[in-house]
Amino acid sequence: MACVAVNTPTASLHIEHSSQCINYSMSVESTSPYLGDEKIDSSKTPGKTISDYIVTSFRDVAISFLINLLSFILTIAFFLQNKPKLDNIEPLSARQVLQAEKQAKEKIESLAKKLKDTAGDVSASVVRDKFTKLGLIKSDGEWYSDKIKSFGEKLLKDVDGRYVESFIDRAVHAAEENDYLMGAISEIMNNHEDTDNTDEYLKRIPDLIGFAIVLNELTQGQADDIDILEDCLKCWREQRNAKGGVLKSLGLCGAIKMWSVEKPIEESLKYRKADEIPHDFAKWILPINILEACFFDILKGNFDNALTGIRLAKNHPGKYDASCAELDRNGHIHVNLPQPKLWADLYGSWNMAFVSQLVSMPFYMIKLLVPAVNDYKDRPKEYICLRAFALKTTLEYLAVLKEEEKECTPLPKSVTRAWGGVNRCSARAYQNEVDATASQLLPNGAGA
Repeated sequence: MACVAVNTPTASLHIEHSSQCINYSMSVESTSPYLGDEKIDSSKTPGKTISDYIVTSFRDVAISFLINLLSFILTIAFFLQNKPKLDNIEPLSARQVLQAEKQAKEKIESLAKKLKDTAGDVSASVVRDKFTKLGLIKSDGEWYSDKIKSFGEKLLKDVDGRYVESFIDRAVHAAEENDYLMGAISEIMNNHEDTDNTDEYLKRIPDLIGFAIVLNELTQGQADDIDILEDCLKCWREQRNAKGGVLKSLGLCGAIKMWSVEKPIEESLKYRKADEIPHDFAKWILPINILEACFFDILKGNFDNALTGIRLAKNHPGKYDASCAELDRNGHIHVNLPQPKLWADLYGSWNMAFVSQLVSMPFYMIKLLVPAVNDYKDRPKEYICLRAFALKTTLEYLAVLKEEEKECTPLPKSVTRAWGGVNRCSARAYQNEVDATASQLLPNGAGA
């Protein structure tokens, strides 16, 4: 067990690491119904004034800032101490990569067959239930908005066994395009016998696939249509306030993650509406988001995976480009990362190793594997924004689930650490590719 304590004149914060999660406890009670700039109707909350909400909201954001600052400092210190270890690792050889890819594909296709066996159990009613839990279908059975109704009803009409099988095939094909992920899966399957939790999840597979299908459609819809994104954000803000806020439903750890992904999404909506985006968009928030996870990995003893995350954070948006992000003519945000396809490959495997230790692992894995996010081979610069949309929706979904609905057995520690070890080798291979082309990538002959 590892602990970190932070004391301020007004509050004390205790961070405790256990086998399941990091628990936060404070000597002050957090009563804010939200985390962010949300409007509050004081008439619906007797005994509380607007000033009360301002104070508690400021406190929540201040605590979030302190935790992020602490994680940033400790993670950087860890990196400086272990930098030689990261630089000296040898990447897999080309032969090893090909062998790993073949073995991993066999395992994935075997798993896909098991999933397809349940395709007939994924009905329109299962999919409709996910829209309802997300608040996009209201308690009276009406859709939240006409825009969401339009694409939601089309999905409900299309869902059948054939649709589900095609969806699984698309997800499998996208995963197989990631050599780093294939290498990790091969290592795990060959050297760890305690990795198959399929039997535990069998009775939940139709429910998980139903969530994956809705998540996939919402993610792509939010990327393609700002009205869908705006309606979703408004709906979830209202739902969150009605249920007592994100702190109550997700806890401080989840609330910090929600805040760190929600703010960039709200900003991206504003820029898409204006058809103009700042040149430094995502330059800092993306590395900070990654370092949050690295801090968690360090506390859990997953040092190789933490070093991989730090490598990703170092290769930040705009490092070798004149701007960090751009808007295309369809309103999609393109984030300029060094070797964007390989960066996304490494991020996907790194983040999967990270979430493999969480009790809600299947849901967090799904948001990385749905085709709308993971099928980025021909559009790698759109990857990170699509991943943000999927994470936001997943957090909103987890916020309304009962504890028994979202808790699952995470992967064994040995598996997570082995996965991190392969990721560290992949991080070295990725950096080699970046370094080989860095001189050609430098904007105007100078790095950013």
